[in-house]
Amino acid sequence: MGDPNMGNPNPGNPGTQYTGGYAGGQQYPGGQQYPGGQYPGNPYPGGPQGPGFFAKMMNFDAMIGPTLIRVMYFVGLVVLLLSCVGMLLFGLMSMMYSPAAGLGLIVMAILLMPLYAIFWRFACEMWILTFKIYDRLGEIKDKLPG
Repeated sequence: MGDPNMGNPNPGNPGTQYTGGYAGGQQYPGGQQYPGGQYPGNPYPGGPQGPGFFAKMMNFDAMIGPTLIRVMYFVGLVVLLLSCVGMLLFGLMSMMYSPAAGLGLIVMAILLMPLYAIFWRFACEMWILTFKIYDRLGEIKDKLPG
């Protein structure tokens, strides 16, 4: 038959048998979901840990797109800031040859920086929104009968 406590993190309390899922929202006997891995009689406050980062990447258990988009957002802001600083410096240098053109570049850099930052934020939010739509569709699918 097998060991009745197999896979049980707390053999003294059979009602706490771990049946799958990851820390932060596991499902336990009866289909009840406990947030953060906290369930009655849990000897491990963090809950049972799931597979590591590379295992999740290889099995496509977790989407890494939203995390990469957030990183890309901050990298894009740094690039945007550096390009606007470069535009300001170029405007200052070009004022020696043509004051009007140099002043125009400086004004454009100051005005366009916030507009580009807002546009970049909007673009990154749209990418994240596609992942959230995917998650919501999965939740809807799980609630459908059959």
